[in-house]
Amino acid sequence: MVHDHSHGSEYQVKIVHEDGTELLSGWMTSEERVVEAVAAIQWVPGKTYWLQERNVLCAVCSNMGYRILEYPLTDTASSRYSPHDSRYLRAGG
Repeated sequence: MVHDHSHGSEYQVKIVHEDGTELLSGWMTSEERVVEAVAAIQWVPGKTYWLQERNVLCAVCSNMGYRILEYPLTDTASSRYSPHDSRYLRAGG
């Protein structure tokens, strides 16, 4: 039996309020949905905005654990998320 080792990424937007509470979008698999979610943000001073990325593993590899990275988002037109700005959150497995 041949197993498809399909791996990928899922994304969600995290908004952190001044009091530390967080608002999370659902996990998204397409870049188009991510772009739409970021474009829909109503930027408010005092809140911080993050794009989270987690790896998705196939059933055979799922015991390898996972990782979540966060990329800071800003309301400037030139803002883009890039790995050098990321912070590693956790790994499981």
